[in-house]
Amino acid sequence: ASRVAKLQELAILNGGVDIQFDDTVYMQLEVPSSFVDLKQEVMSSDRRLLALQSEKEAAQRQIKVNRTKGLPSFNLGYRMNPSSGGNRYNGFLVGISIPIFSNRNNVKQAKVQSLYADLQLDNAETTVERDLLQLYNQAMALKTAIDEYSQVLKNQNNLALLNKAIQ
Repeated sequence: ASRVAKLQELAILNGGVDIQFDDTVYMQLEVPSSFVDLKQEVMSSDRRLLALQSEKEAAQRQIKVNRTKGLPSFNLGYRMNPSSGGNRYNGFLVGISIPIFSNRNNVKQAKVQSLYADLQLDNAETTVERDLLQLYNQAMALKTAIDEYSQVLKNQNNLALLNKAIQ
């Protein structure tokens, strides 16, 4: 009755479609042969690490942008002033802008931001690697336990023991 109730509950959760359990054997999952291969695969596909890597690259580009903001800029063009008080001035415009104080600490700020992005990426890589190593060690321990249990079950004569229990 409990099994039937759970099957009905699963069918309700599945949108009214009954679930058939035909398989009696668990799928065989392959454990990666080495931690280094698994680490390379995970590190190259982790979304959080990829996002932090792009933030790091953006911070490095921002340093270059702030350095170029410190260079003098030149203006050349034609200017048409509307009449202001009866006088109208039209003519060519030539100018130079020397940023002395406007870009004073922007490069330092960009370098600090880049350093912060580097540290965030290193921290995230360390965290992912630590968690992955923990999961890998746990998977290897479980695989060892499964192999030991399957060896013990193969060595025992279970059919004779079951017949003896029935008798």
